[in-house]
Amino acid sequence: MMRKKKEDSRYFNFPITLLKNFLHDSSDYKTGHLKCFLDIQMYAYYAQAKKYDSNLSPKKRISMCETYFGDVVYAEHKDYFYRSKKLYYEFNKYNGKNPVMVGINIDRFYDYITKEKTVDEKIHLLGYLAIKSIIGNQKYKKTTINYVLSRMDGKTKTIKSISELSPELIEYFGTKKDEGKEIIEYRWNKFIEVLQDEWYLHYYAKKMRGFLVSFDLTKEALIDKAVDKRPSSKKQIRKLKEKELERKALEKQGLIKPTKPEPTKDSQKDEIKVIYIQQSDIEDDKKDVYDKSTFLQDWNILRTKHLKKPTYLNSINAEGLELLNNLSKDYKRDDFTAAMVGLFKQQKFPNDNTTMQSNPIHFLKFFNSYLTAFHDMNDKLYGVNKAKSTRRIF
Repeated sequence: MMRKKKEDSRYFNFPITLLKNFLHDSSDYKTGHLKCFLDIQMYAYYAQAKKYDSNLSPKKRISMCETYFGDVVYAEHKDYFYRSKKLYYEFNKYNGKNPVMVGINIDRFYDYITKEKTVDEKIHLLGYLAIKSIIGNQKYKKTTINYVLSRMDGKTKTIKSISELSPELIEYFGTKKDEGKEIIEYRWNKFIEVLQDEWYLHYYAKKMRGFLVSFDLTKEALIDKAVDKRPSSKKQIRKLKEKELERKALEKQGLIKPTKPEPTKDSQKDEIKVIYIQQSDIEDDKKDVYDKSTFLQDWNILRTKHLKKPTYLNSINAEGLELLNNLSKDYKRDDFTAAMVGLFKQQKFPNDNTTMQSNPIHFLKFFNSYLTAFHDMNDKLYGVNKAKSTRRIF
């Protein structure tokens, strides 16, 4: 049947778990995204039908759903009401818990179910729905790549390894050779760019673990939220307050001359003050940059400490230096040393390739993986070494 036009567009609300196997190849309604869409409609129809008078016939209640949603896609089956009811209760209490819900605009639903879509278009829809389900009723949310990919795969909990995803998602985002189970960074970045350009996502990921996402806040407001939560910002505010209190104490004791308040109407002095503060911030930022010599020093000390192997690394090549410079813009020394420990504490490596622990280029390429491993106290990124103790070693 043809779609009925409505002035106001409604949504099908459904559990995120109905997206499982969305990317399977499908030319019919038995698997893949077409099957997922039919299940989504069935779930939403029964959820709406429950609101109507139970004395009405199932056929009448389904007809009322068609009127309410203004959309009909293969709802004529004589057992449609009972099949919808069965599916609703199957997914409404997933593992005994309330389901993680998300909504899809019916116009978009109809577009995807009636038109041929590329894999890219399907991936972008999954990403949009996954992030919507994570944000929920909040204005914004902090999340991670693994959590977004989990929701895209119809999972409610975050995965620990990319290998837990469906083959289709792994193939799309790719993995970095055999060195680990992290997705290829440029493919993730391309994916996020499309969501920002075409799906109205606002995304911010600098100087923080994970990233912030929102469909409601502006990019500026999202960055404000990130800065407010950043420890370095709070530390800087505390320092400024301490300096101001020290100045006032010295003035009271007559050790320094009281500072004269600047005329509030003097725009030139206000501008000079702003410029001075900005220059101070720039100088502080320069001091915080993590340079090559400090990196080499930390690498040698920590590798010797944790691997019990004397290390005398005294240089890194141009590729490594570029990686280091890029990372040092967003991360502090504490982050680098934490990530190093995350690498050196790993029990096992692919094909027992322990040279990964002596390769700073590998470390810088997979920096985020090892930083996350440190904070998660995860020494099993590549599996368990049975020869080692299973006790926590972080």
